[in-house]
Amino acid sequence: MTEPDARAALLHYDMARNWIARSKFYQEVLRQHFTNYDNVTETSLLREHAWVTLNSGFRETVVRRRFDYISLCFCDWESAASISEAGDACVLSAKVVFGNLRKLRAIARAASIIHEESFESFFKEMMDNPLGTLKRLPYMGEITAIHLAKNLGLNVVKPDRHLVRVAIRFGYSSPLALCEYLAAETGDEEKVVDLVLWRFEQQTSADRSDISLHLPFERPIPTRGAA
Repeated sequence: MTEPDARAALLHYDMARNWIARSKFYQEVLRQHFTNYDNVTETSLLREHAWVTLNSGFRETVVRRRFDYISLCFCDWESAASISEAGDACVLSAKVVFGNLRKLRAIARAASIIHEESFESFFKEMMDNPLGTLKRLPYMGEITAIHLAKNLGLNVVKPDRHLVRVAIRFGYSSPLALCEYLAAETGDEEKVVDLVLWRFEQQTSADRSDISLHLPFERPIPTRGAA
């Protein structure tokens, strides 16, 4: 098996970090850095489950334009109880801007599951078995559960197609292997490396054309352990 091109991978990541620092996505990466899985709330779990569910198979820009309205329809994710009690009304009102009823009903059903079990009980199980517990929620499969866990702050790597391509390009066996190497070299957590690479790859060449990618990194992403 060919050895990974570690130097090229690190140079590519430095370029991606520089681009992030000068882009509108810098705050998104900072949020990922500071989001702690131990501090998941009922609201953040409901909101992030909805976000991941809606984005599965859809363009992120489509969901982003509608998400504030959908959030209002689902009681602004205030509690699983409020969504569960008004489930049909939540779904019907959100249908005005998002026609996929299966996904909207999955969001309402997830709230019902969390309400029936109590958030405290569900949270405890999440701490003991993060991915297994999240996969019990509607629309959460192997990859979407990892996506949700990462958004909630768990230090995991999502095997997204963009990251798979980058891993192959530099000779790594998987996105996880690539992100673990880059994390060890830079001090960024794997979840941050994942997001930096994904966001960089997700944008088109046109989006990057007016950005100097080789300037010194002026807004560093805090390394692990930073408060």
